[in-house]
Amino acid sequence: MIEDNLPVFNNDDQRNRYLQSFVHMARKGLYSYDAGDGFYKLVVRPKKARSCSELPTDIRDILCVLPIVSSGYVNAIKDSDFGV
Repeated sequence: MIEDNLPVFNNDDQRNRYLQSFVHMARKGLYSYDAGDGFYKLVVRPKKARSCSELPTDIRDILCVLPIVSSGYVNAIKDSDFGV
């Protein structure tokens, strides 16, 4: 979990509801991002990431792979990084 990228919550129940779907996807080996304010923020990183070749064909066919040039760990992506 990337604590620096989480919004402020009023209580633990609100935090748990917000994180539920992100954690669910990370457990499947997928990086889980949230979008807002012109950024995509990494919320949860999987313990063991899946490669594209490990995904079911029907899922792989609908995903859009976006090249991102990075010199290291990326925990937030701006829309402008894609020319948006």
